[in-house]
Amino acid sequence: MNGLSDVQEIREGLLSEPEARTRIDSGSLVALRTSGSPVLVGPGSLVKVNTSIGCSRAADLAVEVEKIAALGRLGYQPDLMMDLSTVRLPTPLYRTAGEQLGLPVGTLPHYLCFKPRRGIDVPLLLDEIERQAASGVAWMTLHLSPTREMYELARVTRQTATTARGGGIVVRDMLIHDRAESVLAERFGDIAAILERHGVALSLGTTFRPASTVDALDAVHIQELERQQMFYREARALGVPTMLEAVGHMRLGQIGAFTQLLREELGYPGPVMTLGPIPTDAAVGNDHIANALGAGMLAVEGGTDVVNSVTREEHTGRVPNLDSILEGLRAARIAAHSANISLFPDLDFPAENQITENRGANYTCVVDGGLFEKSARNRFAMGCTRCGNECPLLVNFVTDREDKASRT
Repeated sequence: MNGLSDVQEIREGLLSEPEARTRIDSGSLVALRTSGSPVLVGPGSLVKVNTSIGCSRAADLAVEVEKIAALGRLGYQPDLMMDLSTVRLPTPLYRTAGEQLGLPVGTLPHYLCFKPRRGIDVPLLLDEIERQAASGVAWMTLHLSPTREMYELARVTRQTATTARGGGIVVRDMLIHDRAESVLAERFGDIAAILERHGVALSLGTTFRPASTVDALDAVHIQELERQQMFYREARALGVPTMLEAVGHMRLGQIGAFTQLLREELGYPGPVMTLGPIPTDAAVGNDHIANALGAGMLAVEGGTDVVNSVTREEHTGRVPNLDSILEGLRAARIAAHSANISLFPDLDFPAENQITENRGANYTCVVDGGLFEKSARNRFAMGCTRCGNECPLLVNFVTDREDKASRT
């Protein structure tokens, strides 16, 4: 891994290099590797945004590659990416994304090692983890925590036991082979040795994240959080940088309780990457908006360090197109930016400051700039065609003119 001197938080004075190294060594920060400078994730670093791509059919490869290329042409990008492919490709998407965008890329290797009738092929899984680690993958999400007992509890107490695809694969393998726990947990020592040798981080996948808001903070949700803490401590003891995947659906009023449970009662100090929380189950077709609301609030509370972008297709059964991917990314970037300007008020945020200054100097709310692109299609000296002479900013212009005249 390259040095930390050019990491954003150090470059902007949020952290000193010695402080960042101390936090990495203690496990509260993870430095995700890239082809250039690493990206810091965890408490005390800027809230990051992750966007996912992936192929479920080899025939879709060109479409996903174009999504990567389109992200590279933007003035704004995610900070991290995940390759969720469930099929083997001539050139893996994680490699294409890493080379073209220079971002840390994560994977779920057990996606490629599962057959519905035979379960997870363990030798193939270990080979796949080795292959991906050697190819530059920054982190792997692995579902270590599920047990047969937890699944049976979820099955009888929830309407939807699990909504996690990776976790579902592990549960199905557990049932096929009559295992008491995840096969990934059974082979954790072998897996951790590969990750440690290549400097790849572990993300502790969540199998029983709530599939709907009524299940948030129920018994199985809390049991899995506790078991994830056990694996966090074991992974850290084996020298593996580790972060936590967490809650999916959760009402806004539960965010404080979740954060207190995670950070104070369970004492988890490290990075969290949440899938949501989506605070309402009724936003079908607009879950990118719901996700941004929940993730922004959770980030300010200290319960997440990475906002996952979600598309409007999240619960519609449709595959998102490029426009929808970008729409979801913008919503997630707004959530992360809103959290960052609250968490780090002394930092300089050029996009934020520029809008404020231009709005005051030009006596109009219609100004160029922002997080994504030019917002003003026409230039207005003062006011705009929407408010006309009733523009409240014109009051400022009049009083400023009068003040200037009185001084002269």
